[in-house]
Amino acid sequence: MVTVGRKTAVLINEPTFALYRQVATVLEGNVIAVRLNSNLAYDVDALLEAIVTHEPQVTIICSPNNPTGCLLRDDDLRWLLKTTSGLVIVDEAYHEFAEHSVVPLLREHENLIVLRTFSKAMALAALRTGYLLAAPALVREIGKAVLPYNLNAVSQIAAEVALEMYQNEVRPLVREIITERARLYEALAQLNGLTPFPSRANFILVKSVIDPKRVFAELIDHGILIRDVSSYALLEDCFRVSVGTPAENDALLETLQEIMR
Repeated sequence: MVTVGRKTAVLINEPTFALYRQVATVLEGNVIAVRLNSNLAYDVDALLEAIVTHEPQVTIICSPNNPTGCLLRDDDLRWLLKTTSGLVIVDEAYHEFAEHSVVPLLREHENLIVLRTFSKAMALAALRTGYLLAAPALVREIGKAVLPYNLNAVSQIAAEVALEMYQNEVRPLVREIITERARLYEALAQLNGLTPFPSRANFILVKSVIDPKRVFAELIDHGILIRDVSSYALLEDCFRVSVGTPAENDALLETLQEIMR
């Protein structure tokens, strides 16, 4: 709302978190989409070319990206920040699972904005709590558009408790998910007809020789819910699975093995 108005150029990747295109479109911005490469990783050269050509006032990067799980390297982000005269927003919703953050780059680049949420690793999605990190001067301007009473007291208290518990309670769980992610990735790669993509988030994107909608429906019949992402650009043959407990992951693998026979 602070940065995007009629015909404002907004650069995003595709596929990525769909809400950014939706909100920019509602605000009458001009959305420029750069597709990920054939490995579903960031095409930095294409992003740089789009910045030079379209001069976007806002560039939005989800890192790790949703729904592909790819991460943008710090050196590549530096190039984007130096090339553009606009703002670069890095959505770090899943950063805990990547064990990486671009926050240290805030000291180097005043046009960098980092977004964080308590919805993923902190498991507080229903409380709608998040925050923004940026240069103080930029935060002051953005703050002018923040509505009063935008965050309720219950959400604030829950967020404080989550921060206090992070090191002893939450971080060990995050590490368990990371370990299970590696195991699940290797197991999926062994199943006929499935090709998982490397992920730095708490989910794995999987390419399937069987229609993802059929896979989705058959897993539902077994009480397992996945994400059908086949409507996304480049992901016509894909579905996304979350990394669960060892038992949940085993159940997923056993059922997928039956489906893919």
